[in-house]
Amino acid sequence: MKFIAGHLNKNKKILILNDFYRPDGWVNSSLIMLVDKLKNYPIHTIIYGDPSTKLSIEEWTKVQSEDTPIPDFLEKELQTHDGVIGIELPKFIINKLNEINIPYINYHHSPYRFCGINPKIWSIETGLEMSNSFIPKITPNRLIGDNTYEVGTLIIGQTKYDRVLIKNNKFLSVKDFEEEIENLPPPHYFCPHQDGDIELIEWAKEKGYELSDRSTYEMLDLDPKIVCGVNSSVLYEARDVWHLPVRFFNELHEYKNNIQLPESIAFDHDFIDSVLDANVKEAEKIISNKLFKFI
Repeated sequence: MKFIAGHLNKNKKILILNDFYRPDGWVNSSLIMLVDKLKNYPIHTIIYGDPSTKLSIEEWTKVQSEDTPIPDFLEKELQTHDGVIGIELPKFIINKLNEINIPYINYHHSPYRFCGINPKIWSIETGLEMSNSFIPKITPNRLIGDNTYEVGTLIIGQTKYDRVLIKNNKFLSVKDFEEEIENLPPPHYFCPHQDGDIELIEWAKEKGYELSDRSTYEMLDLDPKIVCGVNSSVLYEARDVWHLPVRFFNELHEYKNNIQLPESIAFDHDFIDSVLDANVKEAEKIISNKLFKFI
């Protein structure tokens, strides 16, 4: 736990928090990144992890459900703070914040984070009902006249331990949906994730699928009939450039009520202040003004 001097107006005490149950090695990196992006923002407390618990990956999947109890030390911290800024907070923490009516901003990596837009896009979850129409599009890069490939189904790989893949305390992969994939139009091409699972590459070879030697977006440019995967960000992007996506797992509505914002707006101090003050009109006004300038 670390304390930083400084307060918002009205002497608000702001807590910085992440999914502290995440396995050793995952815990601090996202929180350090969040703190770095909040430079010069008046933070009162930062919790770097559960001081009493170190979980394995398998154990971590079991504490992502909504009915996970809030640890005593965290409940005490929440009761003594006026707002929370978090990154990839699990649902049981979000539910608690809503229950005790503490304003919060929960940052996620947006499903549009690889869309070719610079700077990066972030998905923002709050206790407020806000909306904006910013859906970034992939930068056009059509491979005109390239008839090298005929792609029936483009299979999108993912990292092995992405939290959006958790169901019934285990991680899903495209291997769990072999029957569904076999019923999609051939030829099948497999696009490994850049930080992907080597087991999926071996699986694709065993199934007789072609391994893509192009980037994912180059493969999208070749107009596959179907783009499929478990719950990859590429499926959101494919949908928005008029490809038909098949998402095998859609039970975790991670982004359902979130707004998508460019990084320069997502971490803007005035925007953060307005959300933590529960001022919807001011937050939407800031988004509108800054988004217009961004575009």
